[in-house]
Order: sequence, then C-alpha cells, then structure tokens
Amino acid sequence: MSKVVPENDSPYARIVDLQLQLKQYAEAERTLQSALAINDTSPFLHAKLGLVNFWERDFNDAARHFQRAVEVNQGGHLLPASDFSKAYYHLALSEIQLGVVQSAKLNLVEVLRYQPQHAEAGRLLALLKKGVPVQLQF
Repeated sequence: MSKVVPENDSPYARIVDLQLQLKQYAEAERTLQSALAINDTSPFLHAKLGLVNFWERDFNDAARHFQRAVEVNQGGHLLPASDFSKAYYHLALSEIQLGVVQSAKLNLVEVLRYQPQHAEAGRLLALLKKGVPVQLQF
C-alpha cells in the first residue's frame, strides 16, 4: 500500500479519478484541495484541480491552477511532456474563456512547442492571431 506523503500523489490521484468517473466534482475538488494542503508543489495535483475547475466552468480557478502546474513543473520537469502540454492547452482554453487573448496565444505556442502535431492548438492560435473571436463549445 502507498504511503500518503508529500512526494507521493498517487493515492490522491486514484481517489480523484474514481470521484471524477462518478461525476462527483465537488468531492474531487475537496480531495485535491486536501492533497494540495500537504503538497502545494505538485504540478500533477494543480493540473488535476485545474481540470476539475475547468469542467465546473470556474475558469479563474482553472487558469490559476494550470498556471501553478506549469510554474512548479518548469524547475523539476515532473510531468511528462504530453501532460505538460495539456496543462498549457487547458490554461490557454481557460484564458480564452476569460478574454485574456495575448496570454492564451503565448500558451498555445508552448503547447505547439511540446506537441507540434496538436491540430486544435494550431487552429486556435491561427484564429487568435487573425483576431477572430473564439467561442468554446461545451
């Protein structure tokens, strides 16, 4: 059995994944907040909480947690490149929803740096560069 210590996020991840499968978003958010109270430097926990906030359409908190995931990951490269790219992508989507277009463009560039084949990031970046208003569909 895994010990729940700051450097071991997997027990929280398992619980949160089950809560998300059951669409228990509020419970998942509480679990992640508890985990972050123990380990605020986990890019994984911040990215996961950012996703929960995003699904709940709380784009301010989503952007804050995705930004934190990106910041704490840059020094240690704890997230794999694909997950790091996803954090940047969802940060950009959150910023698009908040109307923070310049920052969204920069974050889409980062997505493409890590995943050059990411077609949707490329499409969104092209639209934003042309000044086309982007509406995300949920």
